[in-house]
Amino acid sequence: MANEVGCIEGELSKTIVLPISSVQPNFQMYFNDDPSLDKAIIRSIEVVPSTTLGKVAKNGVYYDPLYLDLAGGILVIQNNKNELLATLGLWTLIRSENKGKATFTYFKDIDWSSSYVYFPNVGTITTSNAVVLRVYYDYNFNSK
Repeated sequence: MANEVGCIEGELSKTIVLPISSVQPNFQMYFNDDPSLDKAIIRSIEVVPSTTLGKVAKNGVYYDPLYLDLAGGILVIQNNKNELLATLGLWTLIRSENKGKATFTYFKDIDWSSSYVYFPNVGTITTSNAVVLRVYYDYNFNSK
């Protein structure tokens, strides 16, 4: 017996645009609720910098993805019990900075709207910037 072979990064993917809503140091910018990610196993998270992607739109507004300022950014992932699962440097999630390799994860039962990004030092970040993520995932049929 053999199973179908899928992508090692996850069967599904989506692009998440998180506009910079404040340029205050350590300001926590939470993600919008996403039921499909809450009921998923997140296999990989990639930060897409401005060197890979031009302007991105969210709700009809265009933003410039960050690049160099990503070096100081932090992604915090929490589960549905509000427990910390991971604290990841945004720079380490840039595929081109990892010799083209993905950063693999295994997060399940997360609460996407409790997860956030923050920058201890805002550098040259403005509210015309955004953090852009590609999230690769599989459905978690055993999720509550």
